[in-house]
Amino acid sequence: MHFQREATGEKVFDVHVINLRNTYQFTPHFLIRAITNYDSSRRRVLGDFLASYELMPGTVAYAGYGALWEGLEGTPYQTTARAFFFKASYLARF
Repeated sequence: MHFQREATGEKVFDVHVINLRNTYQFTPHFLIRAITNYDSSRRRVLGDFLASYELMPGTVAYAGYGALWEGLEGTPYQTTARAFFFKASYLARF
């Protein structure tokens, strides 16, 4: 996006925002997903990765990783935060 002054048409700043999402399903039970977000105004890249396995309807296991890379003026991007997680849910029928 280009932001400019309305009165003069002078360029104020540019902002680039990119959102990418990709999902691949290997089998009806197993899939992976990757999401990447880039924001030039904050100099940030966010990456999220998820794998899920569905044993039967309602019983699913998830594993994921998320990371945040930030760059200060004149420096390369560095990892500032990261997290791993695991979640399992099950359906009990009575």
